[in-house]
This record gives sequence, C-alpha cells and structure tokens, in this order.
Amino acid sequence: MPKITYIIAGDIGGTNSRFSLHRPGQREPLYVHIYPNEIALENAPDYHHATLKPYLETCLAEVEELKSMGEDAIMSKVRIVACLATAGPVKANNTVFMTNMGKGGHAIDGNEIEKCQDGLLSLVVRCKLVNDFVGQGYGSLDLDLANECIELMPGSIAKIDDLGPRACVGAGTGLGVCFLTKSSLSPELGYECYPSEGGHVDYAPRDTLSMELWEYLKEKHNSNTRISTERVVSGRGLADVYEFLSQKFPERVDEEIHEEFLNSGDQKGGVVGRNSGKEGSLTKQAMELMITMYGAAVGNVSLKFIPTGGLFVTGGLTAKNIGMMEGIDSPFMKAYLDKGRLRPILDTVPVFAVKTEDTGLRGARVCAERVFVIILRQRHGSGGGKFSLIFLFGILVKVKFRRLQGRRLNEVKLIVSRQLPRQPEKWLLKVVVRFGRNIIVLQVLLPVEGDLLRLDLTVLDFYLVPGEDDGDILADAGEIAMPVRNVFVGDSRRDVEHDDSALALDVIPVA
Repeated sequence: MPKITYIIAGDIGGTNSRFSLHRPGQREPLYVHIYPNEIALENAPDYHHATLKPYLETCLAEVEELKSMGEDAIMSKVRIVACLATAGPVKANNTVFMTNMGKGGHAIDGNEIEKCQDGLLSLVVRCKLVNDFVGQGYGSLDLDLANECIELMPGSIAKIDDLGPRACVGAGTGLGVCFLTKSSLSPELGYECYPSEGGHVDYAPRDTLSMELWEYLKEKHNSNTRISTERVVSGRGLADVYEFLSQKFPERVDEEIHEEFLNSGDQKGGVVGRNSGKEGSLTKQAMELMITMYGAAVGNVSLKFIPTGGLFVTGGLTAKNIGMMEGIDSPFMKAYLDKGRLRPILDTVPVFAVKTEDTGLRGARVCAERVFVIILRQRHGSGGGKFSLIFLFGILVKVKFRRLQGRRLNEVKLIVSRQLPRQPEKWLLKVVVRFGRNIIVLQVLLPVEGDLLRLDLTVLDFYLVPGEDDGDILADAGEIAMPVRNVFVGDSRRDVEHDDSALALDVIPVA
C-alpha cells in the first residue's frame, strides 16, 4: 500500500518550540503543541528526543486518524517530512546552534533527525532547517490578504505584481528582513525565499532626539562608530528607547510603571508596550519613536528591493501595534513615505501589515510542502546524459537516457503545472510526480520511432496509483501522455513492461 505522508512544521525559538501536524495541501493543522525548551531539554540527550519524539507520541494519542491506525501500522504506513524554522543562522550542513536555547545553548541537526531510527522518530524521512525569518517569508505566501492583513498603502491588493519580488520585515525580539523572488529556473515554480541580515544595517537618526538616542545607545553598547537598526526597532530596542527617555525626562517618569519595568528582566519591552496607550506618557513617546524608526526602516527595504509582489510587515510588534501603523498620517507611514525625491517609487509597492502571529509556523509548513531544492544537471557519458531532480521530501528522480537508433536526447525542460496533462502530445514524454497540490512535470523531447521506446518505472515504496489523490506522492500512470503505441504503464499491482536498453526512470530515496 502507498505510504501516507504527513507534514510537521516547527517554529523554534529560544524559549519555546511550537509544532503543528498537517496532511499535505491542508492549511489547518491536525494538532498543535508548544514545548518549553529548558524543561524539555533537562533529561534528553538531544533536541529531537526532547521535543520531536514526545510530540510524535502525543500526536499518536491525540490525532484520531493516527489513533485509529495504531502504532504498529503507523510504522509501516506513514512517513513524515519536517521543516523547522529556527531562531539562529542555519549552516550549509543543515544544522543550527541556538545560543539562547536552554542552558548554554543547544544544537539542532536536521541530518541526525533524518538518520534517527528510534521509534517514531524513524518516520521522519526529511528534516529541513531554515532561518526563522525565512519561515516568515514563506509564511507570507500563505496569508489571506483580505482578512489577515491590513493595507498600509491604499489599494495594495490590486497593485500586486504576481511576478514581482517580495520582501518581509518583522520586528519582535529582534528585527528580521528577507526577500523572495520567482524561481530562476521557471517562474511557475513559485517564490524562493532568501535570508538577510538587513536588521543590522546602520541606524540613521532623523532629528535631534533620535540623534541623542544614537549617542546614548553607542555608549550603552560600547560602540564608537555605529548602532544597528535592531538596537532601536525591536522589543529590546523599545526597552532601550524608554530607558533613554526616562533618563532624559526624569520628571515625567510614572513610578509604578518604572518599577515594573526595572523588575521585568528580559520582558522590559512588553512592559513599555502594555502601557503605551496613556497620552503624554514616556511609554507612549517611546513607542511612537520606535514605530517611527520602524517605518523608516521598512521604507529603506522598499527602496532596496522595490517589492512589487508585496512588502509584508510581520512580527509581534506589528500585530500588537497596527493602530499606530495604519493610515497615511500614522507615525509609521509618515516615516515610511519620507524618502525625498524617491517618494514616487513607493507608490508602486503594495504594503501590508500582517495581523497574525503564527506566520513563521505557517511558513515552515509551506516550505515543507514545496519543492525546496531542485537540481537539474546533465552529465555526459558514452550512452547519453543523466539528469537528476532533488526534492525536499527526500526523493531523487534519476532519468538515464541512452541512444535510440543512434540519436541523442535533444532537449530537457522542467516546468511546474497546476493541472495534469489532458491530451497526449506528439513526440513528447511527460513524467508526472505529484505531491499534494504541487505537480512537477519533467518534459523530455525524444526522437521516438516505431515501437523502440519502453518505459520502466521503478518506484520502490512510492506506488503508481491511477486516478487516486490522497495527498501522497504519486506517479499517476493514467496521466502520463505517450504518443507511442507500444509503451505500457501499470499500477502498483501489475508489472510494467519495459526495455532497459531504451530508457529507465528510477525513483529512489536520497541517502
């Protein structure tokens, strides 16, 4: 029987790990759970035993469709693809060291998770780690713009260029920036997200007060020359802005709020935010100053990328302070639009404030479902070329071409389609691999003559299931359009007639 694929999305912060379980193509989670990292890591040998293993065990107990299978059946019927969006720099070897996790920091190794054969963890066939703000970027692709966003620029939805670049800026604990472009291989592959350290560009004061803040922060952080924008536009930055104002205007300090501020540890920014509604207060002034610098920073991103596909302002500070951001006359938008002679460029950019705070987790799901890595390469040999496609969910498709009556392959094209092919096309072989709603079509143009071509589909544990759409990974025999009379494609219950001397296609797991 075909295996059933599930998606695990993870939003991994220093304090908590949040997981959600999905079927491919389904936005609504089957189960969501949050683990406090420090408690979870106390008696576990590594991160995945501390969080992923108990999460899988809890899913088995709580998710009805898994409960009905039973653990023994699950071990043979289920596979899991995971993507974890982590608050730290992800290395090329799919690892991250999170300095603010647990006592002294902690490593997460996606490769070790894939290799682990301990009980339910062995179901995870692919575990991709991405930076947390890359998760935000992919999450922007999952938003309901009409209901989950506010148009900061009037008419933003109508302005969206479906082929234009996108960007995300988000203030929370820190300040994140990422950008997205259409795939360089084919726009139909969708958007690819790229991380940046745009939150650490130089802070640029705008007036006398913000210049004094710059001097204050340089002294506080022992810097002679510069301060990054994140030092102002973030939760920690908001706390520092208030601290600066309380020292500059001691006569305006509210003693009760100030006492709470001093005793709140690393939650000082939250104290300022909760008390920022009082007119004339230092907390309100601190919030307005931070929001003004936030708008200026987002405007800088808009000029750098000109994201006509959409500029999305995310993060906890956005969701909690939309009232100070929406409207052309808001502190945020005044600073956003204050770009001198380049102001007209900003009119072309759709700008949205994102109201939801789970964008990173949703982005991890989007990332897990999409074709994350596609490598199409040709290696010449005596018998022709070899092409490889690598997909996120751990499948390597190798297509080997040999001579057909002395003729060689003359063209290979990779496209993505939302619809399966309906009519056969002369001289065209289409191999369709479907994952949820995403359809990958490898088009191979071959000089086919007579009955010389045979097709061999060796699919291992991925089965040919004609006409069945259960969200699994399918090579649908009923939808492979062939112009040649003597090509036979069968389903998983029957043999496929083939001739190894002509063409072979194998689908095998990536080691």
